[in-house]
Amino acid sequence: MRLCFILFITISAGFSGTLAITSPVFPSDSAPTVFPSDSAPTVFPSDSAPTVFPSDSAPTVFPSDSAPTVFPSDSAPTVFPSDSAPTVFPSDSAPTVFPSDSAPTGTLAIRSLVFPSETSTSYVEMIPQKPLSLKAFTLCMRVATELSGRREIILFAYRTRDYDELNVWRELDGRLSFYLSGDGVFFQVPGLGALQTHLCVTWDSSSGAAALFIDGRKSLTKIYRKGHTIRGGGRVLLGQDPDYYLGGFDVNQSFVGEISDVNLWDYVLSDTVVQDMMTAKRGNVLDWETVELRPNGEVVEINVNL
Repeated sequence: MRLCFILFITISAGFSGTLAITSPVFPSDSAPTVFPSDSAPTVFPSDSAPTVFPSDSAPTVFPSDSAPTVFPSDSAPTVFPSDSAPTVFPSDSAPTVFPSDSAPTGTLAIRSLVFPSETSTSYVEMIPQKPLSLKAFTLCMRVATELSGRREIILFAYRTRDYDELNVWRELDGRLSFYLSGDGVFFQVPGLGALQTHLCVTWDSSSGAAALFIDGRKSLTKIYRKGHTIRGGGRVLLGQDPDYYLGGFDVNQSFVGEISDVNLWDYVLSDTVVQDMMTAKRGNVLDWETVELRPNGEVVEINVNL
């Protein structure tokens, strides 16, 4: 290497004859030239630390090495409903209640009147929704009695002060009849008994047509009291036949048994309607669901399902 010296001569007023000589400074004289390879060794990844592959730092852990693969059957037995607790069917926890146990589906709970014994004091007065001034009617009821063949029985009585306007009877010989202010009309039909019978009576003044229905089956038609009118202003009784306005009861004509679902219309229902009347229909003169009942004596009122 060629060296070049530069001579600096400085003459100063404070120093006579003083010669200052400054040595030339080369970059290589003040500090050694530091190349990357001199200050520190070049560090390659392989020199500072061994290259760590997954297989060197720690063994590759597969699920089967760290812990056994746990299937539901290994951690705990699979629990089916039959293992944790017995399967409870409705019949085990509580009895299954069908509509027929609580109240039959499609049925109607109605009042029913029980007349337990022969008396001259037990009856029920029904308060009509409107006066019984009638030129036609349909009267229906459900009735059961064990007095068959023993004596006559009053089933329904409507009386004004002077007349028996509308009375329905079971005659001594078992026939059924009704009377409109005079002689009656009689029907030879199956007799009443301890089983409930649905009974309907129809009459139309304009033609005089009168008929009975027993459990939906119609009797022959008879002509009776054509042109007659039933008068209003009377009282309706169940259980007794009044010989005057509200009295003169005869124990031997009293009703014994059960009566319910008494409805009265001021017109004649069609045969089809009567025959289909397996559940209660509501009359427009006497409506069994809403009519006021005034019981007297030993009559017992109960509720039944139709």
